[in-house]
Order: sequence, then structure tokens, then C-alpha cells
Amino acid sequence: MATIDEYSRAPAPMPSLDLELLRVLHHLLEESSVTRAGRRLGLTQSTVSHALGRLREAFSDPLLVRAGRGLVLTPRAEALRPALARVLADIHRLVHHETQFDPARSSRSFALLCPDLLAAFLPPLLRRLLAEAPLVRLETRPPIGLDVEAALALGSVDVALSAARDTGSGLRQRVLGRVRFCVLARRGHPAVKGGVLDRAGWLAHPHVVVGTGGGGGGFVEAAVVTAGVRRRVGFVAPSFLAAPYALVGTDYLLAAPRELVAGIARQLRLDVHEPPIAIPRVRVAMSWHERNDVDPAQRWLRGVLADAVLGLLRAESA
Repeated sequence: MATIDEYSRAPAPMPSLDLELLRVLHHLLEESSVTRAGRRLGLTQSTVSHALGRLREAFSDPLLVRAGRGLVLTPRAEALRPALARVLADIHRLVHHETQFDPARSSRSFALLCPDLLAAFLPPLLRRLLAEAPLVRLETRPPIGLDVEAALALGSVDVALSAARDTGSGLRQRVLGRVRFCVLARRGHPAVKGGVLDRAGWLAHPHVVVGTGGGGGGFVEAAVVTAGVRRRVGFVAPSFLAAPYALVGTDYLLAAPRELVAGIARQLRLDVHEPPIAIPRVRVAMSWHERNDVDPAQRWLRGVLADAVLGLLRAESA
């Protein structure tokens, strides 16, 4: 196996790199894993490994090196990553430029940046995709650790769903609605008296928060500080989808947006209560880059996403 020193020699003339090889490189740099890159590309691990060997030769750099049980990017690979994503996005737009978009015939792939807190809107969204665009591929990615504005600008994701916020130059945003916070608790919870959860009961029992921030913990914590009280965090869940399960058969409490947790609360037979402190409503928004404003496929995608989120918010607010 070649050593890093061998790659530090003066670079040889770069051989031609076809588009497929550049796609492999993009996914390798995104995943830092031969196995995961192959899975996303639909290629075998040996095929991706062979491609990585060709890429190392072409760039005179190891690109990914072993660190413990995983792989890490070299400085050269880190420098290549944003430029490569931008180039591939430009090529995709050049090749797939459409004046019209037929979802029933398209096999286009879309990437959506979305916290798992918004997973409740996926069933109506996926039902519509199967009915209208059965060949379209939709991939959702968590926003944790990502620069959302950079991801939209580079084209590595098409649309981002999140709490509304100030956006940078070149981005567009559409506010889809507001969510109000509630507190989930098991039926028969000792803190609930006469169907009401008061402040003393709420503070007397341990709370569940989401470690990634996807459970709205930042908004709740800000409200706690404003109210001048202290709550006790008893469990930090790895994701929003796991958090409600911590309440089943326990005395934990969870504050979360009502419209987004009502469905899972019914499934788990959890009661929904008004929070005993004031927690401001949060605006849910969809963001995209301005260059995709008039792209027919992107406009279709934004339309179906908006319909799914708005439908959920209306149904649970009724």
C-alpha cells in the first residue's frame, strides 16, 4: 500500500477524469466511508475502492486516510469538497435543464435538509410522491453540524425545512405556519391534577430534552430562563423520534411543538397539556437558493413540501 510520503512527490500530469469518477469522489468526501459512498451510489465496495485508487493517483494525494476505525479527509480533500459539490451541481443543472417538469416520468433525485422533529409530515408527503412521482428519489438529511446556507448555495441540498430565521444573501424563504408548544406526559401522571399540569408539578419531575437540539429544546430553555425558573433534565434523547418513548410508563415530561407531536402522542397514549410557562410560538419555514426560483422541478418540489407541512399544521390545529 502506498504511504502518505509517496503522495507528496511532484504531481504527475493529471489523467482525464470522467463525470462518474467525480461523482464517486463527491460521495466519498461527503461520507468519509467507502461502504456508505457505495451504498448511495449503488456500487459495490470493491468498485468504489478501485475508483478511490484512481482518484488518489489523479490528485497525487491519499484524499482519505485511516484514523482509528474510520477514514478522515486530507487537507487537499477538504479543499476539494466545496468546489466539487458546486461543479457537480452546475453540471446537473446544465444537463437536466428543463422548461417543463413531468413528475410522473421524472427519475430526478432531491435532497431535503430537515430535522426529525418534522417527521410527522412525511406520511402525507410520501403518499403524494408515490401517487404523482413514483420514480422520484427524495433523500432527507439532518441539519446537525451542517452550514445550511452553504449547503443550499453549493447545491448539495435543494430545500431546507427549519424554524424561520434571518437568511443570507442569495437565499429565499417561505414561512409555512407557526407551531405552539405543549407538554407530553403519560396518562395518570402524578403532576397532573384535575387535568391540569401546573408549574410546581412541571418543575418537580424530570424532563426529556433532545441532544441534537432537534426537539425544540433551545426555545423551551429560553422560555425557562425568561420565566426565572429551573427545570431538571433527567434524560437526553438522541433524537426527537426517540424522546416521546421515554415517557411511556415513566414520570418524565417532554415539551415539544403540539402540531408535530400530536400524532405520536395518540399512538403512544400520551396526554397533551398546556405548558405552565409562556413559550412563544415558532415559525416553520422552507428555504432555498435563489438560482432555483424558477426551475420547474424545484418549484414542484417546494409545492408538494409546502402542501404536506401546511396540511399537517391545519389538521393538528383544528
